[in-house]
Amino acid sequence: MAPVLGMKFTNPTELKQCLTNYAVKHGYDLWYEKNDKNRLLVKCCKDKEPSCPFRLWDSWMQEERTFQIKSLKSSHNCGRVFKIGLVNYKWIGKQYFNVLLENPRLSLRKMKAQISSTYNIIVSIGQCRNAKKFALSEIEGTLKEHYSRLWDYGIEIKRANPGSTVSMHVDHTLDGSLIFERLYVCFKGVRDGWVEGCRQIIGIDGCFLKGICKGELLAAVGRDANNSMFPLAWAVVTVENKDTWKWFLDLLMDDIDRGSGNGLTLISDGHKGLIEAIKERVPHAEHRLCARHILANFNTRFKGEHFIKPFWRAVKATTKQRHEAAMQEIKELDRGHLIISWRGTLNVIAGLFK
Repeated sequence: MAPVLGMKFTNPTELKQCLTNYAVKHGYDLWYEKNDKNRLLVKCCKDKEPSCPFRLWDSWMQEERTFQIKSLKSSHNCGRVFKIGLVNYKWIGKQYFNVLLENPRLSLRKMKAQISSTYNIIVSIGQCRNAKKFALSEIEGTLKEHYSRLWDYGIEIKRANPGSTVSMHVDHTLDGSLIFERLYVCFKGVRDGWVEGCRQIIGIDGCFLKGICKGELLAAVGRDANNSMFPLAWAVVTVENKDTWKWFLDLLMDDIDRGSGNGLTLISDGHKGLIEAIKERVPHAEHRLCARHILANFNTRFKGEHFIKPFWRAVKATTKQRHEAAMQEIKELDRGHLIISWRGTLNVIAGLFK
């Protein structure tokens, strides 16, 4: 945004941010001739001939607490420069706040190249290093504030969605502070929708959270009448293990009123902690392994696209004869070598159709 005579700002910092954006966009080498808490005099092309006529004067208004542009010569006769004096590490960090939030491991060289490509300016590795430290410290502070408001989040969910389940556990440290451990959420409307209109099948799995705050996301997903995914419940935990899965399954079974799992089918990967938790907490549920996870393990031993189609034919077969025909095709493709040493996996595939 270009500065305009009479434009008002909350404080000098807000004006400097505007001027930096303006200088980066047009490649102007702006500099501060006077810069204190009460006034700001900005010129262009320091110690260069011919001098650029641009001049901006800004100071506080007398009748209100507003920083206003009171004098402005907006014309330029200078060419574009690629090293902008107003660009500092704080400006770079603010521009890369969201980028570093998603990818905190972004390398300095890649960050420098991206800045050069995106903004058409030249910055140093040192500026990128300081900008990354600044942004990550801001992100960490922001996330700590967010975590401290999880109690309010849970209360608001229960107020706006009466009957919903929110369960949070924290660890107490020796100095009396609280450290987040796990959070479980199940909305009443979602739970009622699953109970009244979905198949009695639930897929459960976990995935890593790869942002600044590490951890794992656990989720329970059902299938509706249109065979589409129906999110049921989710939880954020510090680590995926038998204990966290037992805690998650206990809360889930209480929500859907299935006790030990009678009439329920669970689909999951082969995580050992999850398998043991299912045996202990929902022993009467039918438990089957996800075909995609089986295929991932299958591909480590049986390379080639020609194995995939018969594998899915075996998985999707609706009759015993078709399933056995597809399994026989896999055996023939393997020519009787590796298939004999890996009967266990084939038995797992066959177990899908018990």
